[in-house]
Amino acid sequence: MEEAKIKLVVLEDQKILLDSFVTSLAKDFDVVGSFDDADIAVDFLKSHEADVILADTCLKKTNTLDYIGALREQAPKI
Repeated sequence: MEEAKIKLVVLEDQKILLDSFVTSLAKDFDVVGSFDDADIAVDFLKSHEADVILADTCLKKTNTLDYIGALREQAPKI
């Protein structure tokens, strides 16, 4: 019986890094979402489950640390 993979959301504003992370991590994780915008990631988590968020802490539009509260509201188990 195969063990369920950890559900992962990736948040990174540099496309090349985002794509690289997703490609590399998809081997060991179930990447359920990848985003370059924290607002979109928060909206996604309103209707999708994730176990872990891998996030760039310094996005171009905002500081990801400012979104921790919103992310926790949408996905308190993360």
